[in-house]
Amino acid sequence: MYVIHNGKVITEETIEEGCAVVIDGERIKEIISEDQVLDYPDAVKIDAHGGFISPGFIDIHSDYIETLASPRPTTMMDFGISLREAEKILISHGITTMFHSLSFYRDDIFNHKPMRNPANVQRMVDAIAATHNQPHLIRHRLHARFEIDNVNEVNRLIENMNNDKVHLLSFMDHTTRTRTVP
Repeated sequence: MYVIHNGKVITEETIEEGCAVVIDGERIKEIISEDQVLDYPDAVKIDAHGGFISPGFIDIHSDYIETLASPRPTTMMDFGISLREAEKILISHGITTMFHSLSFYRDDIFNHKPMRNPANVQRMVDAIAATHNQPHLIRHRLHARFEIDNVNEVNRLIENMNNDKVHLLSFMDHTTRTRTVP
């Protein structure tokens, strides 16, 4: 159990001063007044030194993992290391859950970006899913961005959804349109 005190507590409605936050396991148990901190003698006390105390932030869309996994057009990094590096940066900004946005394009689209190759996308999907059973600094989740003309990958998308590897799904349309000019 932890008690974070001597800070400004951000709630849904306001910013409270003179309060402390009691955390039991992974959950906020309650918000108490500063003078109640001593009611938790066995809890680890964390002094916020006047800073803000807030719940973790959830980022529902970021392509950042693609950049970490493939920092240069011809370079691919280890996906596990990429996820660990991402979480070090994200947790320092208060992000505790990241929905990594991966694009499910056809093999012939964006082929200059190796991270968008379907085989590499699936490897990253699997790497994100593997984090769910290991201790990590943040929760990694998948935002699947599915290109509507990618009919060859529909079954793989469904399989990933059935295996609880997709946590948010959006559909994209980057098909070229022909316009007539009057």
